[in-house]
Amino acid sequence: MKDHTALEICANTKTTASEVAKQLPHVSFDRDVQVTIEDGYIYADELPGEAWEPDGDRYRLPLIPSFAAICSARGASRVSGRDAFVTDDYQIVEAIASDLGSPFTVVDVLRHGRRYTIFEGRGHRVFVKTTRHKDDPPTDWASPSPQIWERQIGYAPKKPMEPPKDYDDRIRRLENASGTSGGWVVRKQNGEWTTVSVSELKMHLQHLGHPKSEAETIIGRYANDPWKLVSLPFQDEHPGGRQWNRFRTTWRSEPLPWNNWRELESWLKILSHIGRDLDDHVQPYGFIDGAHFLFCWLASLVQKPFEPLPYLFLYGEEGTGKSIFHEAFELLVTGGVVKADRALTSQSDFNGELLGCILGVVEEKDIARVKGAYAKIKDAVTARKLSIRKMRTDSFMVDNTTHWVQCSNDPSSCPMFEGGTRIQPIRVDQLKHDIPKPELLAALAEEGPRFAYCLANAKLPEPTGRMMLPIIDTPTRQKLIDDGRPEWLLAIPSLMADRNTWTGTAREFSVALAENQLSFDAPATMRKLKTGLCAGSGYLTRNCIDFDVSDSGKHAQTLTITKAI
Repeated sequence: MKDHTALEICANTKTTASEVAKQLPHVSFDRDVQVTIEDGYIYADELPGEAWEPDGDRYRLPLIPSFAAICSARGASRVSGRDAFVTDDYQIVEAIASDLGSPFTVVDVLRHGRRYTIFEGRGHRVFVKTTRHKDDPPTDWASPSPQIWERQIGYAPKKPMEPPKDYDDRIRRLENASGTSGGWVVRKQNGEWTTVSVSELKMHLQHLGHPKSEAETIIGRYANDPWKLVSLPFQDEHPGGRQWNRFRTTWRSEPLPWNNWRELESWLKILSHIGRDLDDHVQPYGFIDGAHFLFCWLASLVQKPFEPLPYLFLYGEEGTGKSIFHEAFELLVTGGVVKADRALTSQSDFNGELLGCILGVVEEKDIARVKGAYAKIKDAVTARKLSIRKMRTDSFMVDNTTHWVQCSNDPSSCPMFEGGTRIQPIRVDQLKHDIPKPELLAALAEEGPRFAYCLANAKLPEPTGRMMLPIIDTPTRQKLIDDGRPEWLLAIPSLMADRNTWTGTAREFSVALAENQLSFDAPATMRKLKTGLCAGSGYLTRNCIDFDVSDSGKHAQTLTITKAI
């Protein structure tokens, strides 16, 4: 067959299939359509014939004829669903062998009354096989079975080398921040990315026109060049290199320049209402009022998403407007606001929803009574790294961008302890003037772009501890801490109401409380009693009470409780 170099003058110019076929007989076509010569292939926008293979939105044939092109050009018919061709004409078999560079002559006994199948085997070897009859004499063909004659007739031409396609916008292998595999994703027709298995990915590539072996090669290439998942709120989707900020949080609308957030009536209204419990207590910490504290909390979340903030516990009666705090912020952003109570309450430790989370919301869940929840709160609030564990995947570490707000009707649903430095409780009272929620949300959304600008450009207070904002000590906070103390500890001021000193053993202490109808759950041992007294020392000090535990020689340890005069 003619050398394809004769067509170099046509490279990258339009011609027709019939013109190309005059120089390259392997070019077969049913429709004479326009074609171009590019990178060793002949391309057509419309399908010219069955030998042409799909390539994206076009069809192509190699300039160096492929096995399929040679067979089709010589008149053999393709077997449906297979890379094989059949013919009843032995001369076509001889012509194909000649085109493959291995001319031979079909022996007389196999020339008539036979159907020949030509196919490509391993190593690009091309074979022809036909039926063996019982009365056939011996031939120089092989007989792999009593019913078959078979012979190699050459080697299939290798496909021309071509530059690899860039499928970065279609398929990606992911790598988590810690270097573990994040699996594969494919971009759907609607532009969304979806997780797929390797076998599903292979079918996707075959749908794009790649044979199985070629699809596997593409998968191997991208497996060695993964995209690293990062979580960078309010930054570009592709911040540089092969980094993918896939679950990034962005502004829902472009922020609009504005100088004073207090001039935005709806936002000031909700922050003032929710923060009223802090109004009389924030000034020593550098804030104007409770609304200012909450504004700085949101501004810190936006400007310093990797820095920790106090865990906000908003509680109050139903219908007081607690949830509007996170619902309003959610109007400003796309993504990043997550219902995250399962991450704190699940005993299985699955917390995949925290990937990309900047505001974790806990609604009407009694966290205080969940085993291990307080330890998870401590870790989620101040840890620099967070372990993410999804279903059916290994856990991996990410930078911690979570900040938390819990809303509840029950003041006891959040664990509060003496010495705790992570949780900021805020009591939310009834609204003075009720506003229909749809009307309020619409007003917040209208002011949203200007409020977003204020958050992104606010001057933040200098942190004085490990978190961006301090814990504000308020009567509400002390009350919740005291309410969480054991009954026997709270009963001690009543026990000491008519005396200055009390001395006795742990058992005698328990009897004294019971006799005075104050408590019936005091610890039975001095060790447990001392542990409880130490944990409640702040409460006792505020009530002007001190205690001491001393040895009594061979006798049991003695507790001495003293009331300061």
